[in-house]
Amino acid sequence: MIVFIGIAGSAFNRNVEKEMGYGDKVQLGNYELVCRSYTQEDKPNYGSEWAIMEVFQNGKQIDTLYPERRFFTKPASRRRPW
Repeated sequence: MIVFIGIAGSAFNRNVEKEMGYGDKVQLGNYELVCRSYTQEDKPNYGSEWAIMEVFQNGKQIDTLYPERRFFTKPASRRRPW
């Protein structure tokens, strides 16, 4: 399985897009992202793809990210205003 990661921001001062599979790594300055898991799910109203990404700074793990992308297949039900 492959996950597409896009990172942008002034902290990195650059834009990066990369296809990543299980165990793949991407280096951004002194940060490193490692893909630990990638999952696809189908729910009643949407399908989703999500990953578990570990973030390392100077070789030390500092965070874990859970990016997700959803594909909605049914419109959300409308609530009544009362």
